[in-house]
Amino acid sequence: MSEDDKRDFSSLVTKLGEMVTLLTETQKEAQNYLEFIGQDSTRKLPNETTQQAIDKIENLLNNINNINEKRKNVIQVSENAIGVIKTTLSFVEDLVNTSKQNETRDAETSNELIKKVIYLEEEKMKEEIKPKNDWILNRKKEFEERRKQLETSFLNTNLFEKTHEILSIADLRKIEEWTSMKATDVIFDSLTDNFEKTKNDFAEKVFNQESILLVIEDTKGNKFGGFVKTKINEREKYLYDQNGFVFSLVSKTKLTTPTKFLSTDQNSQFMLYGDTNEELCGVGGGHDIALFKKGSGQCYCDQYSFDYKGMSNVLCGSQNFVPKHFIVVQMKDLSEVQNNVIQQV
Repeated sequence: MSEDDKRDFSSLVTKLGEMVTLLTETQKEAQNYLEFIGQDSTRKLPNETTQQAIDKIENLLNNINNINEKRKNVIQVSENAIGVIKTTLSFVEDLVNTSKQNETRDAETSNELIKKVIYLEEEKMKEEIKPKNDWILNRKKEFEERRKQLETSFLNTNLFEKTHEILSIADLRKIEEWTSMKATDVIFDSLTDNFEKTKNDFAEKVFNQESILLVIEDTKGNKFGGFVKTKINEREKYLYDQNGFVFSLVSKTKLTTPTKFLSTDQNSQFMLYGDTNEELCGVGGGHDIALFKKGSGQCYCDQYSFDYKGMSNVLCGSQNFVPKHFIVVQMKDLSEVQNNVIQQV
């Protein structure tokens, strides 16, 4: 209850008390007056003498003024009571109207209190579930990191069937580690596709591709190649690629472990030759790897555009090589192959 309500009802109790007191007093005065005038003083009683009856009537005449005074007292007290009743009635009417208005106000206050409780309940709920939500978010983050880690090790068995003659599982994993990508398909294979002077599928299959990996195995058992990230959309022109590199997977002379060599000349990373040229492609500006069509010039490695860490002839052991088998592998970002990985699982 508000302070205004307390004050109003306290005043009501006081006024009702005053009214009861005045009404009680009025009742008493009226009762006295009624008893006084109710006496039949003019009738001669059996045991009264005539003189006594005369004296009683004369006494009554003498008390007329007292009767008037008593009547005045009754009237005065009644008027006072009426005044208090009117005042109290007006106060009660105002109080009733105010109370009716207060009912609406109380309902609004109740609604506000309910809203406040709902808000606090929601805040309490948020406080209680926040640690759980934080745990869920952290767990999802851990899962995503773990999934990415596992996906990098996921082996495309269909691809491996096409590459196993030149690339081992360890080779594939190392290539995917170097590129941070997944090997998805073989777009050219020298064992099944043409690369002669008169009939050449190489340029057609490589043109407009991006993120390709050239892997060569020579007749000496060396296994090496190059990675081109940029899109190959021009022929007989050097392409810029800041992500390109050459590598050695198996070395019969210089290296004991697979090694990646980064670029020192990003402007001369790769060249795809046309149908009339004897070369298929060149990796690096030297070329660091020059691959020729079957029956044309001799393939060679001329270290020029990559950092070989002071070593010479690290890719094929000498300047020239004879390819036994070479393939071009399509690489894709992990996000592109994620759905395929899940479907295979």
